[in-house]
Amino acid sequence: MAKISCPACHIQATKVSLTNGYKYYCPYCGWNVEVARTALRSTIRKSYWMLGLAAAISLLALIGNRASWGIAAAVALAFGGLPAFWISRARHDLGRLGNVRKPAGAEAMPPASPTESQSWSLLTSLPRPRRLKLSWRGRAYALIALVGGPIALYWMTMDIREGLRLGGSDHSGAWSLAVAGAVVCFYMLRFVHARLRERRLLAEGATATGYVISQETNRYSQSIAYRFQDAGGRTFTARCADPSRSLYEGMTTPVFYDPNQPTQSIPLDCSLTKIVAQ
Repeated sequence: MAKISCPACHIQATKVSLTNGYKYYCPYCGWNVEVARTALRSTIRKSYWMLGLAAAISLLALIGNRASWGIAAAVALAFGGLPAFWISRARHDLGRLGNVRKPAGAEAMPPASPTESQSWSLLTSLPRPRRLKLSWRGRAYALIALVGGPIALYWMTMDIREGLRLGGSDHSGAWSLAVAGAVVCFYMLRFVHARLRERRLLAEGATATGYVISQETNRYSQSIAYRFQDAGGRTFTARCADPSRSLYEGMTTPVFYDPNQPTQSIPLDCSLTKIVAQ
């Protein structure tokens, strides 16, 4: 994961771990402190619920076999150990947050974009259609989708054919493979559609400054909700996946949108396609 810097004072941000991901804050200027504090409190509440459930399961195990205190203790440790760990860790992080000063005027001016390779003035001055290329992450995903997908479909087709030839009247295995093949096709088409959409927006779309209003992270993906204004002054709010894992509450990022349909938009940092400076 890339290092996250505070968008206000550009100091490396501090990470707090949650049951469903991470949050970042700045211990120097107070950026994102309230968001991190709220997320930690939510983690503590969820962990207490899980701890109570572990206690109830242990009690049921003890009632079912009163002589087996060891089994009840093992059940309590198995189901309650992790929630207890998260409670301890979150309370420790909350204690550290208590010493951080509250930000003064943090919302008065949106901070700078985390995109370091391209300046905002350069992006707005590029002629349309803009030159594009896939990022390294985009090339890796494209290789998996366009090479791995057809190979997987070929193997599934061969297995379905063999299953129909040898299976007689029982075609349940073939149907299962057919459903799996349909799922693979769906995600391949979805990937291609998303890449074509973002290429169209980045090449021909109008530009605006987007402001991240919320962010959600888990162990495998991250998404953001962002807000921007089009050329007519209308405000739009949208949500998208953030494969860069670089955008957090309070950050700004260039947004490219369709001027005829502004609900179609993509933040530059969330795209697997990048703009080539001419």
